[in-house]
Amino acid sequence: MTGSLGGASGQTDRFSRVGRRQRTRAESITAVTLAAGLVAALSGGCGEDERARPAGALRITVADLSPGRAHYRAPRSIPAGLVRITLENKGKERRKAQLVRILGNHSITEARRARRPFPKWLYTEGGVGFTDPGGTSSAIQRLDPGRYYITGTYGERGTVAPLRVVGERSDAKLPETAGVIRTNEYSFTNSGLKAGANTVEFSNDGFEPHHAVVAPVQAGSSVRALREFLRGKGKIPVGKVVDLDKAQETSVIERGQRQVVRLRLKPGKYALLCFVPDRKGGPPHVAKGMVDAVTVR
Repeated sequence: MTGSLGGASGQTDRFSRVGRRQRTRAESITAVTLAAGLVAALSGGCGEDERARPAGALRITVADLSPGRAHYRAPRSIPAGLVRITLENKGKERRKAQLVRILGNHSITEARRARRPFPKWLYTEGGVGFTDPGGTSSAIQRLDPGRYYITGTYGERGTVAPLRVVGERSDAKLPETAGVIRTNEYSFTNSGLKAGANTVEFSNDGFEPHHAVVAPVQAGSSVRALREFLRGKGKIPVGKVVDLDKAQETSVIERGQRQVVRLRLKPGKYALLCFVPDRKGGPPHVAKGMVDAVTVR
């Protein structure tokens, strides 16, 4: 759902124009939401703690219908609880699998047409970040009973996969992880990120939906330069500060939600960014200072 959740109207006319360009670029690698798009080519599967082995599996495949149009397939229903969500990308473009939950008797058609301010019956509920063509990625999270559908970027053309999660709500614990990325309004905290394969708990401790874009900082630049640009004081555009083509992105999660994802990081400097706006609308969170620096060794 990151396309719509990652809108980029700015705090000034200057940032608004740049924001729209960055949203387009983001959505081309979501298509990020600049998020998802935020979020990952999260490839290679997710490690797990033997004490918290997922009880269920949700296997999703995505294929190309035509340029810019995707076709998602998944089981019609799965049991509630701790679930390993796997995305197999059979297409030629990077794709993600965003779960969207619908409350009440509203239809998927209504949900796909919704715009900000988002209705109280529509929620982004995790999923799998970007996956390279021919690749497979996964995440682990709890799914509560309810009615969902699976898409890529919000508003993406093509077909979505309806999903019902059935049974009783579970309080099963997520696997323990060495790495942590936490979000709030409007900041990140992180620990335990290192060079190589990282198993990371991504959590939303705030009230608004968030995702995490993990983008390498370009040589000779800095996150400080990015912050200055976003405040309207710098002249270097976002794409010159961070390498969006190599960014990894998580899916979008709502308040109180957590998932375990996998990031593959090389030594160097990274920026953590969120391009999702508030549910009521407004600029993306990066424009509100939701930017952090990480050095990976």
